[in-house]
Amino acid sequence: MDGSEEYVDDPAQGDDAGEPTAKKQKGGEAVCKKVFQHKWVQMEQFKGWLEPVASDKYAARCRCCGMNLNCGKSDLDRHAKTSKHLKNAKSFAYTTPANLVLARKSAAQVHEEDIKSFEVQLATFFAEHNVAFLAADHLVQVLKNGIKDSNIVKDMTLGARKCTAVVENVVAKVETEELVTALKVSPFSILIDESTDVSNKKNMCILAR
Repeated sequence: MDGSEEYVDDPAQGDDAGEPTAKKQKGGEAVCKKVFQHKWVQMEQFKGWLEPVASDKYAARCRCCGMNLNCGKSDLDRHAKTSKHLKNAKSFAYTTPANLVLARKSAAQVHEEDIKSFEVQLATFFAEHNVAFLAADHLVQVLKNGIKDSNIVKDMTLGARKCTAVVENVVAKVETEELVTALKVSPFSILIDESTDVSNKKNMCILAR
């Protein structure tokens, strides 16, 4: 042996049948290490608490006890029968893993972002095509009645007032920033016009082209 690892997939050469092993030459003696088998996590006696160790393929980890274990089905079977593991597994069964909580929170956040994105797109449509914002109160209800299989449509709350606020505070700001960026690198001309509307309100329109 030259110190390199040799993987043996022959069941007859492993201590536990069917488990690949890695043989290392160490101090003149052959040392066998078993490689973690991902099929173990689906076995009934290991399901829910056994997981691999990302930094060491020759180790397994018990989620209940928070400790690393020697790889090998017989070693894992012995650990599963210890009083410490049985006690921890009982408590672990009544707790929700933190990663599942974060996953649910993440899914809720994604759903909320999808709703906001759709509301902004709809508000932009109203502004772009000069549709009265009051129409939002009726259109959104029509969408909810007609598209019943979409949680995004079901949970959106875009009315006339919200549509106006989205256009003024979101769409307009983005469009203004993009226009300013474009004008910084492109030649343009300006047309200014002032007028007074029927409510005696003075307006000045600045057109950049």
